[in-house]
Amino acid sequence: FAVRKGPVRVYAADNWRRPRFEVGPTDQLVSSIAVSLDNQMIALTRRGNLVQLLDSHDGHLVGTITLEHDEPSVVEFCQDGVTLAIGTTTGRILFYNLRSRQVRTNSKGHAGPINALALVPDSHIVVSAGRDKQLNLWDLESGDLVTQLRGHLRQVFTIAASADGQTLVSGGLQGDIRVWQGD
Repeated sequence: FAVRKGPVRVYAADNWRRPRFEVGPTDQLVSSIAVSLDNQMIALTRRGNLVQLLDSHDGHLVGTITLEHDEPSVVEFCQDGVTLAIGTTTGRILFYNLRSRQVRTNSKGHAGPINALALVPDSHIVVSAGRDKQLNLWDLESGDLVTQLRGHLRQVFTIAASADGQTLVSGGLQGDIRVWQGD
């Protein structure tokens, strides 16, 4: 997974010239950023074992998630508005309940780091992809692994789901692209 150093700058859509606010410190590496579906919160994964939760309007810290045995590599807010999916460098996916501030599910699903997460629209499915060249589909409610998709030749770095939830597109190292279609 890629990490970046420096401040995170948040801009208003109607003013790209000057950031609304910056999030520091600039010496902590960031590997992933996600915005909640209601646009109220931003999640940042920090190198080490930290996920920061920020107010998206002014950048003030509203919470932190400290992982005990994992380093977060990627985050995604789930459609239920209550769950944050956290992919880790050890191949685990964590479903964190934002209300109770507890990890609801902690499942091992990949043989290496998770590089990408995506939501399947209008469903309870979260897709993870990683260094092990596969995509895993997870049931958000139970945390159970639904199925695995294999076929990539190299690690997978990105996933997108169509608006109707019937097609997934995944991209891997050196342009390895796969299109997955449901029933």
